[in-house]
Amino acid sequence: MRRAVLPLALLVVWLGVLAGAASADTRPRVAVLGLEVTSTVDVRTTELAHDLTEGMRARARLGSGPYAYAPGSERELIDEKLIKQCDNEAIGCMAEIGKELDADIIVYGKLDKEGKSVRLTLQLLDVQRKTKVNRLSSTMPSDATKEAVKTFARKAYEELAGASAAGGAGTVEVEANVTDGKVYVDDASSDALVNGRATLTLPEGRYRIAVEAPGHQRKEITVTVKAEQVLTQAFELRAGSAPERKKGFDIWKPAFGVMAAGTTVFGVYSLYLLSKWKNDANAIEAEKPDPRPISSDDCDGPNIRASAMVIDKNGVLGEVCRTRNTQITMGIVAGVFAVLMIPTGYFVFIHKSPSERKRVAITPLLTPTEAGAVVNLTW
Repeated sequence: MRRAVLPLALLVVWLGVLAGAASADTRPRVAVLGLEVTSTVDVRTTELAHDLTEGMRARARLGSGPYAYAPGSERELIDEKLIKQCDNEAIGCMAEIGKELDADIIVYGKLDKEGKSVRLTLQLLDVQRKTKVNRLSSTMPSDATKEAVKTFARKAYEELAGASAAGGAGTVEVEANVTDGKVYVDDASSDALVNGRATLTLPEGRYRIAVEAPGHQRKEITVTVKAEQVLTQAFELRAGSAPERKKGFDIWKPAFGVMAAGTTVFGVYSLYLLSKWKNDANAIEAEKPDPRPISSDDCDGPNIRASAMVIDKNGVLGEVCRTRNTQITMGIVAGVFAVLMIPTGYFVFIHKSPSERKRVAITPLLTPTEAGAVVNLTW
């Protein structure tokens, strides 16, 4: 009996391997390249290109649709063109990029600024056949919110790849304990409540659905939508004037504190050095034979002018001049901190913008002629 156990166990394991191989995902793998900004490169357009790219990649990772996501394929279009020495998006060159990423399908495109809007142009390329399967061109406001950009990116990918039709869609029946209100999907306005009800049709995937109503706190629930499924979701909103929103980090208050502290410390130190300079200069004047008073003209940076040596028999004018130079530097630094107090004080005491809009983003930039990064402070 014991001898029969091992062959039987091996048989079970082998059958499991065969079943796993049979159920492996055989769909073509898709890679989404980072969008290239072809118009004037500024902070906002660069940020939009990044958010649109991440939104399309997030949709591709959901697993529904005609394509499976190619792992480790998060590359930038402009970087890959430089590596492959592509002057443009010629099909042969783009197919080589796709092979390098081990992808069967690649999505790539550009972002152009057109006044107060941006135009998104996308291409879907079959790497093996070296043919363009689909093309999409669409516009959106350049001042769209981050969540609206994510929703726009998801819909763009679905239209380009046919993910919505292939993956199917489900229905979410929203039932709330309030009569009127708004329904949001991933923080993008989607529908309005009618007698406390709303019906949402969404592609397969995971979503954050929220309901807001006057006089009530915001209620948010995460749901998973499956094809051909009808999901009923109840929302019990609590009475209250403030919506349940996460508060972001208020950068302006600590920034104002740093500016105020810097102005005080460097300002006081500069005044101390100014007093010391005057006292030391007066001490030298009391002992030198030359009646001409000592001034800043007697100091030239860290060195002493030749004429100054005549009036300083004790050789201490060098230290006095160094004190003077340090005092001037500290005064300039204090002035810079004082100037920076003005905009930080404005946002702390006057402007008071919503905290969720205050953020710092560092976006890398790479062009054929230069490389660097853009620091974006949004309020």
